[in-house]
Formats: sequence, structure tokens, C-alpha cells
Amino acid sequence: AALLEGGLPAIELTLRTPVAMEALAMLKRELPDVVVGAGTVLTVEQMQQSIDAGADFLVTPGTPPALADALAAAPLPVVPGAATPTELLSLYARGFRVCKLFPATAVGGLAMIKGLAGPVADLKLCPTGGITENTAAEYL
Repeated sequence: AALLEGGLPAIELTLRTPVAMEALAMLKRELPDVVVGAGTVLTVEQMQQSIDAGADFLVTPGTPPALADALAAAPLPVVPGAATPTELLSLYARGFRVCKLFPATAVGGLAMIKGLAGPVADLKLCPTGGITENTAAEYL
């Protein structure tokens, strides 16, 4: 509730604990005006469980082909993750225009983003992983 009152109406809840799915459902039930996304979605099963729990969007750290196919048919916004140009172009070919670049600094960071901007100018990247307080401004 404090996030919503402070003007931050969206959160990403990572699926890294056994109670994450239950927490996602509770947040949607108790705070229906908050946009709650499921992050660190690793499998098609987690994707479906997140949708069933009421997730408003999905984020993955990487996107194997079976998950990419399922995400392409998902009834909500998705930010699939990738670490290489080949992975990003595969997602682009499936119709994704917003992707998570992870782990951003380990795979080239700004240089990777700038390098991809020419051939796929309409691909928007959300870099995560390794970005610090000191380097965040460079990515904006």
C-alpha cells in the first residue's frame, strides 16, 4: 500500500521462494490497484501458475524455445529475457519488441545495447544485472 500511496503502482515479484506464488495472489487480492508482475519465470508451468494467481505481466531471465512459444501466446504483457544477440533476435522473430537483457553488464552492457540498436531499432531492451548506483545513469 505504501508503494501505491507513494506513486509507484507497479511491482515485480520474483519467483525465487516457495511462497512467491501465494504472495503474488495475496497482493492481487489485497491491493487490486497495484500492478503486480511475476519475475524470474523459468518454466511454462510457472508462467501458467502466475497467470492463474493474477499476475499483470511476466518477466523471464532467459527464454528457452518452449517457454518463448508459450509466452508469445500469453494473454498479458511479457518481457522475455536473453543474453546474446542470437537469443534476442529469436525473440524478435517471435514478435517480442521489449526484452530483458540479462545479465546486462556481464554480456556487454551499453556496448551490446548500442550494437543492437542499428539492425533492430524497434527492439527495446530492459537491462538488468550488474547495474549499480554509479552506472545506472549511463543506461537512461
